[in-house]
Amino acid sequence: MIFTNFKKFILRELIFPKTLIVDYPGVIINNTIRRFGKGNVRTRTSYYFEDIYSNLYLDSLREMGKEEADLLWYKIGKDSSLRYLLFLGDNKFSDNIVGLVLEHCLNTIRSTGFSFSGSFSYDSKKKFLKISGGKNVICRKTGSGSLVAGIVAGIMTYFQRENFEAEAFCGDCSNFCIVKSCPEIEMKYFPNIEELRPMKNYASLNFSFVNSSKNFNSFGDLVKFNKIYINNDESKIFFLGKAVLTSEIGLGELFLKNYIQIGKLDLFERSVIKSSEVLFKDLTENEDLEYKLKFVSNLISGFGWGIPHFKKRGNVVILFIVNPLRTRYGVSHIKYIINGFLNQMYGKNFKIKKSENQEIIFEC
Repeated sequence: MIFTNFKKFILRELIFPKTLIVDYPGVIINNTIRRFGKGNVRTRTSYYFEDIYSNLYLDSLREMGKEEADLLWYKIGKDSSLRYLLFLGDNKFSDNIVGLVLEHCLNTIRSTGFSFSGSFSYDSKKKFLKISGGKNVICRKTGSGSLVAGIVAGIMTYFQRENFEAEAFCGDCSNFCIVKSCPEIEMKYFPNIEELRPMKNYASLNFSFVNSSKNFNSFGDLVKFNKIYINNDESKIFFLGKAVLTSEIGLGELFLKNYIQIGKLDLFERSVIKSSEVLFKDLTENEDLEYKLKFVSNLISGFGWGIPHFKKRGNVVILFIVNPLRTRYGVSHIKYIINGFLNQMYGKNFKIKKSENQEIIFEC
């Protein structure tokens, strides 16, 4: 049975027993997948705004058309769930516990706001999975179940040890969605598993430095200071009224990587920067510059993106991030989010002039 009290699950089952470690500024550590995998597996988690990604899909829909946009987002969903599960290693699960492990995975996914996993049924003989739910993060605003279907396809591919696909049936995505996965669904996308595996030095790059400085907020501080609101009815987490979702840090980079691969970096950049400008305006309207500077620094550290240090020299803003997000893809999509924040904060149009390792330089 899928859990019914979302708020209790987040607070009692994740944060308080330290399954999700939220006490350190700049980094959030997730131990939830240790239950069924090899011991001492940790992933780094970050929080992101729903509006940025739902707007990205809608902008992609307008520019690329529905078929191409849906396939792209299906691939991103499948890549992201496979990548997450590959932290478990190459363990093979016996048929008699696959249903239990699937339930655990769906509970974990639901904790990120994907409430499509409100209920599920699994037939181990037919290898048939059916899940349903409503008010899913992102697709409740896009009207498309392609990302959700991709996530489910990745889950089934991992546990079945063969390529599986999935289909979403969304009569009204904002209220109800059904996703099915079984061997009979025609192949859409065969992922490159080796490209999705976490780096061998993932832990040393992401957890070697943990800052307990009181000058920056942790996600736990955001909860303590009532900036985080958990809506049990909708299975959503809100930051100052804006829905946020959480994922392993590779998800955002997989979005960017897939857009780059099809020659749509410009689309990604324009959409994310524009959405971030609007978002930052809504969050900080009528506040002075000093407040906005402190706000953006605490947002970056509280959401687990690292510890930011800003310097402004004329028309140049230099951002140095301690303990930045590190994945194998060598790209960082949060620089476009921060770009939008800076544009709105200073009323200027900044461009990214340099982005290497821990340093990002913006210039207007």
